[in-house]
Amino acid sequence: MPATIIHRLGLALRLIDTTTGFPVQDRSVRILWDGKPVHPMFRTDGSMIFLSDRQEDFTLDISMPGFEPCRLEVHSKELDPQLPLLEPHLIPADDYRLSRYPCLGVEGTMPGIQTLDGVRAGESPCLIREQDPRRRLITIFNPHKLELNRTWYALVDPDRGVYEPFAVTRRVNDQQYKLDRPLEMEFRNYFPICPLVFGSAAPNGKYRLKVRDDATSARWILRWVAGEQTNFATLDLRVRHQLEPTVSGVEERRDL
Repeated sequence: MPATIIHRLGLALRLIDTTTGFPVQDRSVRILWDGKPVHPMFRTDGSMIFLSDRQEDFTLDISMPGFEPCRLEVHSKELDPQLPLLEPHLIPADDYRLSRYPCLGVEGTMPGIQTLDGVRAGESPCLIREQDPRRRLITIFNPHKLELNRTWYALVDPDRGVYEPFAVTRRVNDQQYKLDRPLEMEFRNYFPICPLVFGSAAPNGKYRLKVRDDATSARWILRWVAGEQTNFATLDLRVRHQLEPTVSGVEERRDL
């Protein structure tokens, strides 16, 4: 009796330009699955489909023109069995050409740094109004009827220069959105909801974060985790900076 090989959806991959929050519509990508080249099926929404009958963990190495190389350690048990989707955020490289805007950012070396991300300071396109923690719903003041069409955002405390990241899992209407978890930070009704931009932090301590310079304010609140401590700094990214560990876990820094 001939053997039957069943292929299932092993992975759906959508590469995100972290400066915009939108998928990268470019098929000139090179992907290594456990060190071996793979060739996905491309869909019109920018996602890539991999068929696989394998169950074990694996590593993806992603190379895309205009972006920093990206490595993902994928744990199969953490993927949704119905839709195993990954959305890695790609960081612009020096030859980034997808925008008419140049890029600003920070980069350097800090031993023990694990993660780095940021939000633009002073923005308030949407404001939080209330939360239903049990249903994981937030209600926002959205006068311009903007769609929160990215996945990752942050609730920003503009008084302290700190924020709490979260993922949007479903849009209920223009004012209500479902989140991946309840928000823990206490808030007032003037706290904004802002898009989150991701940086990178390598095991050797090198970090990098890039944002588009659109000629508006370049003040950003950056958050990084080093060891067991979470740090924040408010910086003007048009001025050259390097991040520094803090004692309190919250740091307010101006131009250096």
